[in-house]
Amino acid sequence: MIQFPTFKTQSLRLETHAVISFADSTPRQRWAYVGGSGSIATLELLERGGDQLFYFDGRYNIPIGQIQLPFLGPPVFAIREILAGADVGRFPSLAQAVGARLSAGPVYIEYLVDPAARRGHFGGGLSVSR
Repeated sequence: MIQFPTFKTQSLRLETHAVISFADSTPRQRWAYVGGSGSIATLELLERGGDQLFYFDGRYNIPIGQIQLPFLGPPVFAIREILAGADVGRFPSLAQAVGARLSAGPVYIEYLVDPAARRGHFGGGLSVSR
């Protein structure tokens, strides 16, 4: 993960993860998976798996400084882009999700859309990362 400031209090956060296997046959117990709210919410839970995985999550964070919440600070509006996929023996085809997230401390709500499948997902929860 890398995060750096852009304009005023705004920032860009980039996170990536990759799994590459050079073995001829990798047992399923060692596969990596994407899908569900922990990775790319527009896919079903653990929908794509294999011995090759790529995950990218980009967030442009915009704190709303006009609002100061007690103990939490300002809420943060984020524009998100997620690319993720997993496959067996080859670089995976990537699913995409774009959308927005509003967070206040550890609480967030977000709406993501898969532009290819025209399928959306609304979610919320608790997260230690913004």
